[in-house]
Amino acid sequence: MMTPREFARDYILRWEDGGSTDPNKTHSMRPNDPGNWSSGKVGVGVLVGSNHGVTPIALAAHRKTSIAAITGPVMHALTVDEAATIALDDYYYGPHLDKLTWSAPAAILMDAGWGMGPGQAIKLVQRMLDLKDDGQLGPVTAAKFNTLLAVGGPQFVAGALWTIRDSFYEQIIAAKPYLAENERGWDNRSLYFTPGQPEGWWARFNA
Repeated sequence: MMTPREFARDYILRWEDGGSTDPNKTHSMRPNDPGNWSSGKVGVGVLVGSNHGVTPIALAAHRKTSIAAITGPVMHALTVDEAATIALDDYYYGPHLDKLTWSAPAAILMDAGWGMGPGQAIKLVQRMLDLKDDGQLGPVTAAKFNTLLAVGGPQFVAGALWTIRDSFYEQIIAAKPYLAENERGWDNRSLYFTPGQPEGWWARFNA
């Protein structure tokens, strides 16, 4: 089974880097992406770019430095290993996903949090478990998730997570139709983590 770090590298390489290891391809400088700007807003501040899915704001916070220290060359030099460490700190240990039994469903929740924010991902799970959706992964949420995993099995929980994740994206698009351009990418990413998907992530994760 992949470790949390191995999983972080896996989804970064597949979904943030498109399988590329060429920094000229992984370092995104698209000016219409707010995550590529030092302010987090299009056209405000400096166009620094993002790399391996890590924004300048996230990198500055991780390194405990000023945003001014994150220049284009600094972002360009970011390694996958450091990006994976940021993923672990911000999307696994930070939101306390380590309280969950490590499994494919826990990994799926980590990936979902990367895209929609850890708090929102936890809220979706809490609704699935019929709990108060406060976005905090405490002992009650962890215990109920772990029990469902033990009783229902990883494939059942993964299917439930896929359903609720897909519904969330549909609700977002209904509220903000301009985000429909992201629907195919969101759908492909959530399907990637399901058993039987042609790319075979499920088997690789559990090998």
